[in-house]
Amino acid sequence: MMLFLFPFNIKINMLQNFKKYLIKNENAPAYPPYHVGDYLEHYFFKFYLKHQEKFELLKYKYIPALWTDIYLYSPFLIDQLQKDLNELDENLYYFTVSQHDDAPYQSLPKNTIKFSAGGNIPNCTPIPLICSPIPNIPNCNEKDIFCSFVGSITQPIQGWGKISYDIRMKMLETLVNNPNYVLKPKHWSPEIKQDRKDLFLDLTSRSKFTLCPRGYGASSFRLYESIQLKSVPIYIYYQKPHLPFSSKINWNDIAILINENEISSIDERLKSISDEKYQQMVNYGQEIYPKFFTLEGMCVNILEDLQNL
Repeated sequence: MMLFLFPFNIKINMLQNFKKYLIKNENAPAYPPYHVGDYLEHYFFKFYLKHQEKFELLKYKYIPALWTDIYLYSPFLIDQLQKDLNELDENLYYFTVSQHDDAPYQSLPKNTIKFSAGGNIPNCTPIPLICSPIPNIPNCNEKDIFCSFVGSITQPIQGWGKISYDIRMKMLETLVNNPNYVLKPKHWSPEIKQDRKDLFLDLTSRSKFTLCPRGYGASSFRLYESIQLKSVPIYIYYQKPHLPFSSKINWNDIAILINENEISSIDERLKSISDEKYQQMVNYGQEIYPKFFTLEGMCVNILEDLQNL
């Protein structure tokens, strides 16, 4: 069931022609399976409404399209969406927020900031690919696994899917015979079953390091899940890392950043990290997680970044 979220009591200077794109599929299965409540785009839209007076003072005006629900569940709206985008004044400044890996792939006005969690589009501004926090986090202080990976290796063998597949296969082939690495790959499925979710939470919470290769999109939920579970993420990227709020966060103090051409060096890189440095990275992750990697923290930082422009 699709719901229209446009509240008619908001200020009339919001982009009125876009109210038809404020939709939500109530029947979509939770992904990741522990997620509850609003997803990233819906959460930001409600944050915008709550703080609309602050947003109205900005140079940049919000394009309020909920891209993921449109692309996945209402593709009949895509052509009309482009027509409405074409009607926007090219001399004004805009921003939009998206979670979908390929959003927004439409042509937008030249002065548009595209805050993107997916990261596949060019010239986007990274934000974290996150959802609601992991509930009932297990004890994460006992680390009896050096490094682990629980995830899928099969993606559509085309475009970004092929890049993701190649990266993950290279990672697995490099580490499969190393006894310090617990690797639990599977074929990709849109549904994550309970036993698979439990396996991920158990192994990741017990792991000093977690392999976090990019997926079809430039990042993954796993990167931010591992931080919650006090495991240092090993983010494997293609060409350029998709790192949000990098002017505020020292990513080298929270994660190990590996270009896909450097996969063969992973074991050497990890073994070179002292226990003191490792604990500092874990502590830094716990410190910054609520400030940047919760839905509320992300929204606050987007607003702050726009205010500073």
